[in-house]
Amino acid sequence: MLKPQNPSGRSQFEEAVQNHRLIFTEGAVIERLRREFPYGLDPHIAHAAYVYQPERRDLLRRIYRQYIDAVAPSGVPLILFTPTWRASAERLLLAALTSRDVNGDGVRMLAGLRSEAGMVAPNIFIGGLLGCKGDAFNPRDALTAAEAVVYHAFQVESLARAGVDLLCAATLPALSEAIGIANSMAASGIPYLVSFVVRPQGLLLDGTPLEDAISAIDSTVPHRPLGYMANCTHPA
Repeated sequence: MLKPQNPSGRSQFEEAVQNHRLIFTEGAVIERLRREFPYGLDPHIAHAAYVYQPERRDLLRRIYRQYIDAVAPSGVPLILFTPTWRASAERLLLAALTSRDVNGDGVRMLAGLRSEAGMVAPNIFIGGLLGCKGDAFNPRDALTAAEAVVYHAFQVESLARAGVDLLCAATLPALSEAIGIANSMAASGIPYLVSFVVRPQGLLLDGTPLEDAISAIDSTVPHRPLGYMANCTHPA
């Protein structure tokens, strides 16, 4: 179910983007799980199944609450991304989790946290997180645009059905798959973001200049992204 539109025709998240100079996001949840805690990540779906394991679910909730508590005094909006970066249909099959609504349950966990956030809840937005099919740091694994539309459709539909405020495809190494996943997200009618891994020279890992990648998506996808980001990119 999608959230109701404001009288302006924009979603609540789009209004937040228009009205706030800064928007925070949570940072590096997977890296924190990898480096700070002993549980490990599933080779197929990373931390997506944590929502079904009480101790690990509590850990996830604790991490997300740290971001909520850090941002709350500022009054600045916060995006919390679902733990679904690796929860595509293919990967869920490999992890023997096709009987569970993994994407929807990730959304519902964050919705529960938001409902507990009191007065800051209206400033918290839930982003449905997707990733590329293959190795995020090997552009040779990237799908073609046409393949990506089909591959990512299941996850886009699952996240949209669960009621996310926005969609985000993150850690994308190549333009071809980015175009396809953008088309898939655009078809949902939900605001979405595209986030690339970027080299220090301003190039995607497949060698495409960042400005060319943005121009290609803006000019070929019917409903362009609300914005672009870079992630897993060292600030230097």
